[in-house]
Amino acid sequence: MIEGDFQVFEGKWSIEEMNNESQEVIKSSAEQEFQTVLSYAVDVKPKLWLPVSLVEGRLCREIKVNLLSVKRQAQKVIQSELHSC
Repeated sequence: MIEGDFQVFEGKWSIEEMNNESQEVIKSSAEQEFQTVLSYAVDVKPKLWLPVSLVEGRLCREIKVNLLSVKRQAQKVIQSELHSC
């Protein structure tokens, strides 16, 4: 964040491969089916005049929309790769 309505706005993306059978993080997926889990953690401190409940609701909606957009784009890339083989 460079400027805006927050004193602090920091986020962290996390991507993990999960084994579909046991739902545990796996080291190698050479012969196993897996799913990829994309997570985003955010640390936000609004400026004093901004109501916290308003910020929480807006961030929750926006993060969901952003993560769904990332998911859709990743699925498009995978589908185009599968069709080019």
